[in-house]
Amino acid sequence: MRSRRPFEPTLSNLEKEIINRLCDGETVKEVAYEMEFHVRTIDYHLSRMRRRFNCKTTIHLIATLRHSRQRLERAKVGL
Repeated sequence: MRSRRPFEPTLSNLEKEIINRLCDGETVKEVAYEMEFHVRTIDYHLSRMRRRFNCKTTIHLIATLRHSRQRLERAKVGL
């Protein structure tokens, strides 16, 4: 019998960069322009991340990722 570990989706470096820029207040258009991608490319990555993390909106995705990051940081500190 396999041991069940909780599924923890990970982000690629590109996905991390997109999320970090959005968290800094940039719009999708600004992110696309700065990263030299088409807006639809950024939308594609956001939709894949939303599906992976089971989020309906980008705002929900960002909130979910912030919460999981805080949880991981607390676990590292031992709180």
